[in-house]
Amino acid sequence: MDDSCFCFAAEDPLTLERKAANLCGLLLQRCKSYAMTPNLQPGKTAVLLVFQGKGAAAARKKHFGPTADPGLPVLLEGGVQRVHMCIWVVSCIIEEICDKKPADATASLKGLFNNIGKILYQNKQLSLQRRAELFRTLMLSKYVYGCDSWTLMEQQTRHFVHTSLMKLYRRLLPHAYHTPYSDEEVLFLTGLSDPSDLFRQQRLRHLGALYSCSDSVPWGLINADTEWTHLVRSDLEWMWHQLRSSSKLPDPQHHFGVWVGIMRDHRRYWKKLVRRAGDHAAAQRDNRFSVTQFHTSILQHLQQAQCLGQGPPSDLRTLPTTPYGCMQCQKKFMSRGGCGAHMFRVHGHVHPVRRLFDTTQCGCCLREFHSFGRLKAHLIRADFCRHSLQRRNHYVAPAAGIGSTENDRQEAALDGLLPPLPGYGPHLPPGGQGIALDYHLHIFEEIYMRMLDVTSTAEGEKMIRDVAQEIPATWEDFRKTLQALLHEATTEDTAVLGISADDFYSLLRRLSLDTQWPFLCVEAEVQMAHWHRELHLLEDYCIEEAQNTHQRRLCGEVPRGFGVVRYVLHAFSGRRRCGDFQFYLIVWQLTSLACSCSSSPLT
Repeated sequence: MDDSCFCFAAEDPLTLERKAANLCGLLLQRCKSYAMTPNLQPGKTAVLLVFQGKGAAAARKKHFGPTADPGLPVLLEGGVQRVHMCIWVVSCIIEEICDKKPADATASLKGLFNNIGKILYQNKQLSLQRRAELFRTLMLSKYVYGCDSWTLMEQQTRHFVHTSLMKLYRRLLPHAYHTPYSDEEVLFLTGLSDPSDLFRQQRLRHLGALYSCSDSVPWGLINADTEWTHLVRSDLEWMWHQLRSSSKLPDPQHHFGVWVGIMRDHRRYWKKLVRRAGDHAAAQRDNRFSVTQFHTSILQHLQQAQCLGQGPPSDLRTLPTTPYGCMQCQKKFMSRGGCGAHMFRVHGHVHPVRRLFDTTQCGCCLREFHSFGRLKAHLIRADFCRHSLQRRNHYVAPAAGIGSTENDRQEAALDGLLPPLPGYGPHLPPGGQGIALDYHLHIFEEIYMRMLDVTSTAEGEKMIRDVAQEIPATWEDFRKTLQALLHEATTEDTAVLGISADDFYSLLRRLSLDTQWPFLCVEAEVQMAHWHRELHLLEDYCIEEAQNTHQRRLCGEVPRGFGVVRYVLHAFSGRRRCGDFQFYLIVWQLTSLACSCSSSPLT
C-alpha cells in the first residue's frame, strides 16, 4: 500500500482525535478486505497530529506527556488496534515550505554542478549537445522532481528560479564568463528547455497522473488550491496553442472532456503530447531567434554599405527614480555602478571597502572568496565584517578591482566551481580603537566646522551646497553624511552654533531629500540606438524603410532570378499527417481546383 497523507481541520482537539481514529479505522478495514496486514509498529505507521487553538496545550500534554500512551485506539471488528502517534513539529505553514522549496532545490542543483561540473559539463572533449544532454538527464531530472506543485506566485521567486537555471545553462557554453550570452542565445545553443516551459510540462504530466488514478485523488483539496488550478488552466491553453496546427484536439476551455479522456485512458499518449508541445515551443523559439539574428545581420551589413536611409531603431530610456549622482560635477547616472565608474575615472575615488583587504580572504570571518571582486561584494553586504575591520583602524593600499587583469585571472582560475570556503583558526577580536563609518568623515567634519560661523539658515544652506561642490562625493555618501550628522549631533554640539538646534535639524532633513538638488530631479532621457531588437521592431523598421525607398535612389540594381517556375522536391512517405508539407500541398491543390471550376463557364 502506498504512503498516504490526509489533512483535515477540527474545531477542538477531541474532534480531531475522533476524526483521526475514524479515518485510521477505515484504512485498516480496507487493508483487511484486501487480505493485507499493515505494519503498525512505531517508525512504520504513524498518525501525525497538530493541536492548535483552545485546549491545544492540554491535548498535547494528554497524548505526548511523560505518562501518556503514544498509541491511538482504533476500534475494528476484531477488537481494538493501537496506531503510534507522533507530533508534527513543523512550525511553519505550507506556503512557507513551498516558498523555501525552490531555493533548496536550486542550492542542491548548484552544489551538484560544482562537484562534477569541471569534469563533465565543462569538458571541452565533449560536444556541446552531449554536455547539454547529460545535464538534462542527470541534473534537470533531479531538479524538476516534485516541482509540479510549485506555484511561484511572487515575482522575486520566479526571477530567482529563472536566473539560477539560466546561469547553469550558460556555464555549459565555452568562455561563458567572458562572452555576454543572452538568454535566447543560450537556449538556442544548448537546446535546453526554457524554465517556464519546463515547469509547464511538469505540471501537465502531474495532471495526467492525477486523472489516471482519479478514483483515489482528493479533488476537493486540489480544487481548493486556486493558484495551482489557475496555472494548470493556462498550461492547457499553452499546450493547445502548440498542438492545434498538427492535431485535431479541440479547445480545452470548451471541450475539456476530450482532454480528460486522453489523460484517463491513454496516459502514454498524453506524455507524448506533452513532450511534443515542449518540443514545438522550443522549435518556435529557436526559429524566432534565428530570424531575429538574420534580420540583425542583414541590417548591419546594409548599414555598413550605406544602403539604408535611416539608422537603427532608437528609443528613449528615462533615468531611474532612485538617484545616483556626483555632487561636485552635478551629474546624474542610471546606476550605482555608472556613478562609481565616474568617481574612479574622474576623481580617482575607490570604494572604501577596498582599503580593508589585500588578499582574497576576509580578515574578520576568515572565509576564502578566491577573488578580490567576490570579497569586495561580501564586505559591502556583511555589515559585521566591514565594521569590525574598520574599527581595527588598519587600512591597506587598494587591491585590484573588478575588471582588472588580476581579478579576471582569479575568476578564470576559479571558474565558478568553488563556493566561499570557511577558514579555521583563532579569530582576531573586533577592533575597538577605530570608528566604523558608513559616511564621508571629511564632509561630516567640514560641515560642522563651517556651521560654527553661520548666522542664518539661508547662509547655512549656501555653505552646505558649497561643501558639496568642493569635495567630490556621490549623492548616496553625501546623504548618509547629512543623516549621520543629524543623528549624532548632541545638545552640546548644537548649543555653540550660530542658529538654533531646530533650524539646524530641519536644514539637514531638507537637504537630505533629492528634490532639493535640481540635477537629481531632472528626468533625463538617454537615446539608445542599436540593431539588437525584438523581431517585431525589426520588421516594422523594414516595412518603414521599404515605404521610403521611392524617396531616394537605390545604390544599384537588384539582380533578379532567371526563372519563373519553382520546383519543390518532397520525399512523401505515403502517410498523410495533419500539418506536414503534403497536407498543405493537397489543400492548395483542392483549393486551386475549386477556384478553377467556379470560374469556368457552365457547359
